[in-house]
Amino acid sequence: LGDLVDESLSEDQFFSMARDIAKTLTEVALNENRKPMLRALAISVFRSCFDLMNMVKDDHSKEVKAFAEELLAQWNPFFVSVLKSRLPEADVSTGTQPDSWNHIVALKLQVVKTLLRIRRVFPNLLLPQSTTFFSAVWEELNLLQTPHEELYIKTNAQGRLEDSDNLPYTLDFLILEELDFLNQCFRSPPVKAELDGHLQAH
Repeated sequence: LGDLVDESLSEDQFFSMARDIAKTLTEVALNENRKPMLRALAISVFRSCFDLMNMVKDDHSKEVKAFAEELLAQWNPFFVSVLKSRLPEADVSTGTQPDSWNHIVALKLQVVKTLLRIRRVFPNLLLPQSTTFFSAVWEELNLLQTPHEELYIKTNAQGRLEDSDNLPYTLDFLILEELDFLNQCFRSPPVKAELDGHLQAH
């Protein structure tokens, strides 16, 4: 399905198949009984759908925007849930990322990469949720400071690792993407307003 979306679908084909593709990806990604790496792969393909929407939105702006809004109504709660999930307690002093983290990091990475893509294609669609996403990522980055220091500064763990489906799953990748996302969020009016409010309160 990923190859189909990435390389084979024309604009007309995407319009005729978009709803079925989205339904399949939603069923896989949001199903907690599925393997986490399969769910991460589904999110990755879902992200590619936004590239296709970007190609057709100029000619079909109203329909594409409505379709994207419909999708995000289903996906946004899932995105928030993944961002707020925490890595299990583990010993990182060994110099390698715990195996129990790999699938969770992969899932989080695909969510953040997808949010960045959506923000690029439809800048206003994420505005209502922007403060929620910002807070979730900010909290997580604060929690990940210590393990990141242990793994990549003190013990020089191997980073930038991907699985056989080219899905990255190491903490260094996640932190880079989350920092990029925060940087994008700083430009969002709701986030700016909330941060200004906090500053004035202090």
